[in-house]
Amino acid sequence: MIQTTPLQTFAVLAALAAFSIFYNDVFVENLARHLPAKFRATSFEVAFGVFVNCVAIGVILGLQAMLVCLLCFAASGLRMIWGDVRRTEVLG
Repeated sequence: MIQTTPLQTFAVLAALAAFSIFYNDVFVENLARHLPAKFRATSFEVAFGVFVNCVAIGVILGLQAMLVCLLCFAASGLRMIWGDVRRTEVLG
């Protein structure tokens, strides 16, 4: 059940949109410029973005929904991260 007002929900969604712009334009671009290729596993960037989204879900729907979201993404994503790191080390 949603635990925020429509205005609060909109504020969270606007904050997520602002975060995505900042994260891509500032953080990821600088990371790509300063890290050697073998350390640039894209999966970590994706995992951090997913974590931020799960926190936003927690703000809107509550702590239990956030924890379920984190567990679901961890269950599906850990193997993908491991594979991406391996490919990055081999190709980088």
